[in-house]
Amino acid sequence: ALAPLQNSYVKDKNISGSWLCQDIMGNNSQIKPQGWFNAATVRVKVDGVEIPFTKDLVNYAVNYDMQNLADGNHTAEIYVNYLGLENSQAMRFWVDTTPPVVTFPDKMRFSNRSPLNGGFVACTIKDTVPFRHPNLVEGVYDTDTVFLSNANLFITDSSGTLVTGLYSAINGRLGTFAYAWNGYTDNGYQLPHGIYTLNAQTVDRVGNAGSATGQVIVDNRAPQIDHVEPNVTIVTADSDLLALNWRVSCDPWETTGYVDVTFTNTTTNEQFSSTAGSASGAEASLTMMYFVGGINVMKDGKYDIAVVSRDDIANTSDPVYIQNIVVDRTRLTNAVVNIV
Repeated sequence: ALAPLQNSYVKDKNISGSWLCQDIMGNNSQIKPQGWFNAATVRVKVDGVEIPFTKDLVNYAVNYDMQNLADGNHTAEIYVNYLGLENSQAMRFWVDTTPPVVTFPDKMRFSNRSPLNGGFVACTIKDTVPFRHPNLVEGVYDTDTVFLSNANLFITDSSGTLVTGLYSAINGRLGTFAYAWNGYTDNGYQLPHGIYTLNAQTVDRVGNAGSATGQVIVDNRAPQIDHVEPNVTIVTADSDLLALNWRVSCDPWETTGYVDVTFTNTTTNEQFSSTAGSASGAEASLTMMYFVGGINVMKDGKYDIAVVSRDDIANTSDPVYIQNIVVDRTRLTNAVVNIV
């Protein structure tokens, strides 16, 4: 019998070990020399190095202490020799004093304009211990412990109030996981625009507890249109091309805002659109070309322009309207008058 057990995981770096020695002649032997254990020579090794021990003559046990063990695999060996007859036994155990490690993607954003919107909250849970072996090229390899005692993943607001519980498991597994979420609470309440905290709490098989937090962003607001205006209100053959000068402001977690522009020729009842993007807070300009692919898309007439801002997860603003832009690029031809 022995302690710790074969292939067991132990939480402490300082461990007391014990071997219960059988009859040196074998378990089924009828020969039991009086006092054999007291006379026997004993050696105890841990990771190949002999360490001190004590004999418990009453219980036929060998007790020893292992100090300052590193995380990872270890081997304890015992050799018992009585009158030249030697038996030995070895067992491997693992020291694990490190809690599981949880990591999240850098930025997780959700638009909860509808309960049907949403995405996935992702996390990676790792719990490794070093594996050492003299035949390994690198010497040490990280090895997964495979199972957790329990794991919980949940989201809280700025006050620490629970918003939703995403995952809870006993004997959970390690790995990378994704959990569907639509930006609503467990009772169906639509969360306001803002930043929320993703919490992970894990406990491994020997009781090492770990925790981690990340950010989850509920983003249901489009970039703000700070201003948008045309460079001219009447476009002629001699004027500048029509351009819209614009600027949008985004939330801190966004770097780029977009404008979708719809041009409606109220004279010909024709319509076309264009899109442009720019860094948040930067002045930008969208210049209209009259011919696209050889087709005249901006014919003479009176135009109404609708400008909508948008982010990269399809949050859109109410339109800003610019009306009565006149395009008249047709030059007058010379008239010939015959006077009789």
